[in-house]
Amino acid sequence: MDTLLFISPRQTDSKGIGESPDEIASRLAASIEKMIVNPLQYKVSENPKSLEIYRNQEIDRYNILIRVMKRTLAELQKAIKGLVVMSLELELMYNSFLNSKVPENWAKVAYPSLKPLGSWVDDFVKRVEFF
Repeated sequence: MDTLLFISPRQTDSKGIGESPDEIASRLAASIEKMIVNPLQYKVSENPKSLEIYRNQEIDRYNILIRVMKRTLAELQKAIKGLVVMSLELELMYNSFLNSKVPENWAKVAYPSLKPLGSWVDDFVKRVEFF
């Protein structure tokens, strides 16, 4: 299935109706970027309990993911506009957006999930709000 998605044409029709792949990826990147909050803050108590330690470790993991997402979303939007060179990492991210998949560079630092991109982003936002 991945091979079919990779080789499928991504052109708009001859009348120019519909969005181009660049417009789709750029729109997705901008909308996801708006949903992402700044890295989370937490206080370290003098005698932390095990649940606090676990929570702080999870917040640290989410902060790493937030930073990676913010950096790569900004870079992808610049690459689509032609302001920076489209690296392999950004091209894979671009293709993932077009196929509604979570980009591999995010999945490496994120929690395990089999959800498509839209559901994953909604779930991510809810998880961050929970913390």
